[in-house]
Amino acid sequence: MRKEKIWIIFTAIFLCGILRGSMAVKAQERVSMERAIQEEMNSSFMIEAEALPQDERSYGVRVTVENLGENWEGTVRLTLTEIYNTPSAYDTAISLPQGSKKQFVLRVPKESAEDTNGTVKLELLDKKSKAVAQKEFYKLLLKEMDSLTMGILSDEYASLTYLDMGGTELYFYGRNYPVRLVELSQDNLEDSLEELSFLVIDSYNTGILTEEEKAAVADWNLNGGMLIVGTGTYAEDTLGGFSDYLGVSCRQIIRPADEVTGVSEDISAGNAGTGMDAGAYEQYEQKLNLLTWADLEWAPDVLLTDSQDPYTYGTYWSANNGSVCVLPYSLEEFAALDLPDTDLYLRDDIVRTIFDKACNYAGGKYANISYVDTRYDVMRMLKMYGKSQPPDFGLLKILVVLYVIFVGPLLYLILRFVKKREWYWAAVPVSAVVGIFLVFLAGRGFEVMNARVYSVTLEQMEHPEKSGTYLYGFAADNDEWSLKTAEGYEYAGNIYNGIYDNNKPYAYHIRRDGEDLYIGIDPRGNFASSFFYLKKNGQEAEGTILAENISEGWRGVTGTVTNNTDRDFENVAVVVNGQLYLYEELKAGASMDLGKRTPLGTGLMTGISGSMSNYANTVLRDYYSKDKYEEAESLAALCVGMLSVQSETSDGHICVMGAAKDWTPAVDDDCKETSYGCLYVIQ
Repeated sequence: MRKEKIWIIFTAIFLCGILRGSMAVKAQERVSMERAIQEEMNSSFMIEAEALPQDERSYGVRVTVENLGENWEGTVRLTLTEIYNTPSAYDTAISLPQGSKKQFVLRVPKESAEDTNGTVKLELLDKKSKAVAQKEFYKLLLKEMDSLTMGILSDEYASLTYLDMGGTELYFYGRNYPVRLVELSQDNLEDSLEELSFLVIDSYNTGILTEEEKAAVADWNLNGGMLIVGTGTYAEDTLGGFSDYLGVSCRQIIRPADEVTGVSEDISAGNAGTGMDAGAYEQYEQKLNLLTWADLEWAPDVLLTDSQDPYTYGTYWSANNGSVCVLPYSLEEFAALDLPDTDLYLRDDIVRTIFDKACNYAGGKYANISYVDTRYDVMRMLKMYGKSQPPDFGLLKILVVLYVIFVGPLLYLILRFVKKREWYWAAVPVSAVVGIFLVFLAGRGFEVMNARVYSVTLEQMEHPEKSGTYLYGFAADNDEWSLKTAEGYEYAGNIYNGIYDNNKPYAYHIRRDGEDLYIGIDPRGNFASSFFYLKKNGQEAEGTILAENISEGWRGVTGTVTNNTDRDFENVAVVVNGQLYLYEELKAGASMDLGKRTPLGTGLMTGISGSMSNYANTVLRDYYSKDKYEEAESLAALCVGMLSVQSETSDGHICVMGAAKDWTPAVDDDCKETSYGCLYVIQ
């Protein structure tokens, strides 16, 4: 029996091994077959993508597709893959006869590209939406997008190229930007300063710079530039030329071989505020102890008491509109640390923290970049706009009450009167069916059967090319829906791509079929919100808005605003010196003396989207509490418009905007749309 058991176990193990090997072979064969099929499919088509120079509102991708096989008709799909978000799909219908080549440009709104550091994927889909060829382009959009330019003044430039963090983007005042490096020398330093956001000086003898060159760096720094200085072994040489300007000097050099216990106490601030636990921080310090440190001495009027960062050990402070960071070690020597592969992320994390700190201490927020990220506030205002027409459930309530009364005692009394009480149990379900039918008919009045859309179209009266539309929409069910846009729209995209169902191939779906442009969403639930930006070609309103002698004093704003357009304004907004003033209606052809008109309210506008949005939110809630839905609708639409032009008012420009009701719809499809136009001028 024992021998038989051993033999059975051995046989079972042997058979399992054979079966496992067979499965492995089949799996390998399947993978090889799939690769062969994919290679065969790709061999029938040539797919190329090229990033085009961006414009004010979008990124451009030139797509080229060549058919090397038989006649083909289908869709070219572009998806932007991002780390945390479900991709958005941009489809273009094409027909490719055998041997033909087609090329087209697809534009993606900047609001839609949350992270341009990802992959652009192109697929060819047949009429059954099955992929027949595909190709990926890594970091394609980075090639032509805005970047933060960082000048490196160092004798060891090659050792400092890691400061671009491998293309990883840096969040800077509302958007993500890659860092582009420029190698500097004494010969090109002055000429290059104007294009720089950052200047890194490390392992360089600044004593050789002329007084004019040092003055140019100081002037650049005070006017918004961010200066980062590494010291370490070469602290005296690197600080030498700027010691007086920075108010920093080196007392001594602390080398790894010196008898010290960890980083000197006057430099180390412990692990507080670093996000590390004590053990990880101890290992971090041990690595930093391999560096040569400069024991720095500061002029008493230079530093803030809380300006030293416990994570980077750098000292930061504001310099008028710019900022300064001085590190007690050299960034070149920091790069030379023999860090294992698993610790390289720490290096980039420290570099990013240094850059973030330098940005935070800089006061010149828009010295190089004129962009304010107002997407979240725009979405919030669009939702407030969508709340301006709540459905009236009064009829439904009456029907439900009548049904309850009828099915209960009233139906019983009627049947008793006609001496047919035995019919009661049959009459109840019949009454229920009739009641449901009546409720259904009443419910259709809410128009939740089709998509519901709220749109706000912006037109800058003197610049028609800046016209565009923000759109908020939803549908009752959770099936994918699509709407055809009206004529005159060039491209579209989502405002924000949040985390949707990762099991779905995309969240937002933009489709171009000939001259027709469609927008849609694959929702993860009923009434899922969708937010789009659509680029409009030209403008509809005629005339202009005159803003004359606009100024602000202790009594408020004065001057005259004239509506010389062909549209009546439900509300008017005036921004002067960063202050927002809201007024009631202004008819077409009419004027108003601001000094004699009492504004609905005022709020802070300049540079702080939250202040303006929160203020508007407060006013809107007050309207809703008083059932003033029409007033709330107009004001919410106007706030969407003001948020969208916020960056244009950040430099003290005067802006006047009017909200016009019953604008030309943005959607030409089966849905119910409420539309406003916001006409404005910037002075």
